[in-house]
Parts: sequence; structure tokens; C-alpha cells
Amino acid sequence: MSPAPRAHLAWELTCLGGGYLSAGGAGAVNHYYDRDIDATMARTASRPVPAWRIAPRAALMFGFALAALSFLLLSLTVNVLAALAGPRGFRRLCRRVHGVAEAPNAPETS
Repeated sequence: MSPAPRAHLAWELTCLGGGYLSAGGAGAVNHYYDRDIDATMARTASRPVPAWRIAPRAALMFGFALAALSFLLLSLTVNVLAALAGPRGFRRLCRRVHGVAEAPNAPETS
């Protein structure tokens, strides 16, 4: 017997919420990382971090806080595998920040 439709809806909304938190965290970290490049381009110069409406460190901390909330929400309500999808994306971003070259489909090493 399958769960009630409302249970599916709640689970799906939780998955979406965790994904949105993770994406928001990645976006905030990306704003921090690209702040020097964004400041030089007319199209992106008015973004909050390059325009100093938000301090770069605050954007970075906010991004990590959103990522942590995403991990917590997904690991407690969905499953740990879903929760690990967000940190894997952050790991790739951190590798990019530190200049570690990575082939597009290369397996990651621990």
C-alpha cells in the first residue's frame, strides 16, 4: 500500500526546499568567489557583493549557512544520499577556487 498523496506532496516539497537552500548557498558562494570579476563587468558590477551592499565575508558565511541548513533538512527528512548532493557541488566549487584542474567527467579522489 502506498503512502497517502499528501505524504508524497510533503516529501516532494521538502526535497525542493532542500534543493533551493543548496542552490542559494552555492549562488552566494559564487558571488563571493566572482566578486572581483563581477566588479569589472558592466552587466554584473551592480550585484550586491561587488557593489559592497553586502560584505564579501557575510555573503560567504550566508552561503555556507544555507548549505548547512540544506544538508540538515535533507539528511533528517529525506535521506543522507540526497543531503550529500549539495556538498559535492560545493566541493567542486572549492576545487575551482583553489585552482585544481579537473577533467569534466573525471572521478573524484578522496
